[in-house]
Amino acid sequence: MTDEIPVVEVLPGQTDIYEFLDNHKKPGGRPWTEGEDKFLNENAGYMTAKEIGRVLNRTETSVYKRARLLFISFRKEKIYTLYEKGMPVFQGNLEECATFWKVAVSTIRFYATQSHLKRIEEESSYPDHRRLAVRM
Repeated sequence: MTDEIPVVEVLPGQTDIYEFLDNHKKPGGRPWTEGEDKFLNENAGYMTAKEIGRVLNRTETSVYKRARLLFISFRKEKIYTLYEKGMPVFQGNLEECATFWKVAVSTIRFYATQSHLKRIEEESSYPDHRRLAVRM
């Protein structure tokens, strides 16, 4: 989740992004405030649109539409725990885990698959080199 608000080109005669966004609202709808936008941006990865709507007194649909307009995603970032020799050694997102072990992102994805788990369970000749990633 980022704290950055996307850059939107302000049209001539408009003073700021909120004037631009207010001009693109449904007629009769209550305008969104900066505080509501901030709440939506900070909580979209942790709360559902329905929960956010309940807090802000908005419909689930209006929350989804506002999030889409502001380029805010409701997807949660996946966290992985890395294991080496059966012990947890690191926890982080996909890119952080790849950096920690100095491997490609695709390698961490592979380490989290059932086929890799099966492979390391079958290989008894390399017990010290067993690496595993578990997606939380």
